[in-house]
Amino acid sequence: MTHQQFWALVKLLTPYIKEGTKKADPNGFIAPSLRISAAIRYFAGGSPYDIMLTHGISPSSLFRSVWVVVDAINDCP
Repeated sequence: MTHQQFWALVKLLTPYIKEGTKKADPNGFIAPSLRISAAIRYFAGGSPYDIMLTHGISPSSLFRSVWVVVDAINDCP
């Protein structure tokens, strides 16, 4: 995925990302681009521990982000 393709995907999915946009997560706000990036790495088979370390998020935030992105993809026409 190129840089431009990633940002086009972020622009497409951001309106459908419902969690974390209106209120902060327990550990702080997680930007939609960070959620999408973490989810892509997870879907590609990345280690959850590596993803948590490189993205600076907790285990629960990682798995919550994956499902938030899945829901956004399902809601996007």
